[in-house]
Amino acid sequence: MQARPGGPLIIQLLFREQTDLPSVELMKRVLPAHLGRIDGLGEKGSHSINFFALDYTAALKEGKVPVQLFLVKGTSFAPDSVSEAVRSQQWHCDQAEEILSRCSYQIMASDLLAGALAPLQRAELESSFLEALLELFPTCMGAYLQSGGKVISADQIRKPQNTGPERFLDYGVNVRFFNIAGTDDMLVDTVGMHILSLPDLQYHFYGMEPKDVVQHAYGTLAYLIEHGAVIQNGETVAGMENGELAPHMKWRCQYESALAKPPREVLDIEMGAYAAGKR
Repeated sequence: MQARPGGPLIIQLLFREQTDLPSVELMKRVLPAHLGRIDGLGEKGSHSINFFALDYTAALKEGKVPVQLFLVKGTSFAPDSVSEAVRSQQWHCDQAEEILSRCSYQIMASDLLAGALAPLQRAELESSFLEALLELFPTCMGAYLQSGGKVISADQIRKPQNTGPERFLDYGVNVRFFNIAGTDDMLVDTVGMHILSLPDLQYHFYGMEPKDVVQHAYGTLAYLIEHGAVIQNGETVAGMENGELAPHMKWRCQYESALAKPPREVLDIEMGAYAAGKR
């Protein structure tokens, strides 16, 4: 089933043992440092905690409404709920298999109305929320974001390496790599940009170092988060040569159906002399 653009981001916080929801007092101390002004954080319910992030407002027909964030009482986590196909694409996290295999408990966190935010603002909100959650739960081993098929270790979240759009890419978007069986062709694609109502990318190619294609993908994704879905069918982006951007090389962009699951429309980037397949 194709993911809905702008839908809720569901964060699965993973633990070795059963864990309680944090106290309201602790949340009142921790959350503003990450999210700014908050409201509605009253007594902890038996099954969830909800609050409003007042600095992030969604423009609706009825007017501007602050985004709501919430935590849900924990449940058991089944490691086999994460498929082998997803496990095989955790290039960014050496600890992914250990986290998935050793954790048996999860606490879910999500949002309401965040899909109405501009992409850059939502990227900031979700990244800050995730970092706040890791401060609230010191025993958390990591997080799984199903929307991007991505496992992130606690250390990667507690010690972020990037700011701006790149910070969300580290958390919410998986850049994957495939060899095409029986050929010299390769595929680099991304999963998770639909949360920001932006297109994922796809590169079907041969003859170039995959790490250079991944680098190009990260740069293009960051541009889309900052500027929106501004690349139209038939337009071009600067290509890459010898590991560096090459403005004289024009790679043509076209919206197409993804070659790899999940089913979705992606922005296919035809890599000139390195392009493989038919379009």
